[in-house]
Amino acid sequence: MPMKTRVIAIIDDDRICRLVVKKQIESNPSSTHILEFDNGRSTLDYLLENRNNPEALPDLIFLDLMMPIMDGWGFLNGLGEFVGDLIKVTKIFILTSSIDPEDKLRAERFDLVNRFINKPVNLRTIQRIMNQAESFGHQAA
Repeated sequence: MPMKTRVIAIIDDDRICRLVVKKQIESNPSSTHILEFDNGRSTLDYLLENRNNPEALPDLIFLDLMMPIMDGWGFLNGLGEFVGDLIKVTKIFILTSSIDPEDKLRAERFDLVNRFINKPVNLRTIQRIMNQAESFGHQAA
């Protein structure tokens, strides 16, 4: 049986950070399609537009907190308003340079957030997440 292509979204206004995470994801042998966004607003628009298309929706999201237009907090709040409408369950991993312990506590209050990871992220962390990702992306009941 062919392996399912996973869809992974990287939401970060830092192009270099997106590139580093993308390269780390691509080092994994799994079949992966990577979506890149530079703010939460464009990501929410994409998710709403594709809410009934499981192949287009991400299985997991790497989310930066500090971005222009709409930051990670705005994205999480916005997604919370319509996440029940999505045909696929998405896991979110926050990737941030924030060292404020309050940000970590705040992130833990969101059911959608799987883990809070400080930048710079290393290849081993990405590989562990990718290995876990085999069970991600099941369709919502």
